Amino acid sequence: MNHSLYLSSEDQAASTESAPVASEELTKPQQGLALIGSWANTNKNSQEIRRFEIQEKVPGDKDNVLLLRVYSAADEGEKNWGETEITTLFEDDINKAGFDAFVAEYRFEHEQVRLQANMNLGLIIMTALHTYKGDGDHKNYFSREYFRRQSTI
Repeated sequence: MNHSLYLSSEDQAASTESAPVASEELTKPQQGLALIGSWANTNKNSQEIRRFEIQEKVPGDKDNVLLLRVYSAADEGEKNWGETEITTLFEDDINKAGFDAFVAEYRFEHEQVRLQANMNLGLIIMTALHTYKGDGDHKNYFSREYFRRQSTI
């Protein structure tokens, strides 16, 4: 019998006499590794997020807790948003070897920013949903930026 659940098309095409794949082989170790690294905005003149870094909270941890640090444009240089945990990881295809999309959130005194990002063709496309608190003059808005890998961490 050919067990095709979670197998690549090459594995599915293998002989039907091959042994079933053990469940341990189906797990995806280091699932967030494709996202780990330093990423820079492809638009050097962006007035939004300029760059960000993703790293493992505990290197080699099987729970795959990833941390995000964002740097945005500021009047002078960059503003460091600090570190937050990536709350959710996603993959777009069960045959892939890891996650390539995520959600994270920053909560500031007068603003909440929800970041939704996915990897495509080696770039990360990030949407930032800015929601303002209170009765200020600010209107909620979103931005979408494209990032290329600068280095691995």
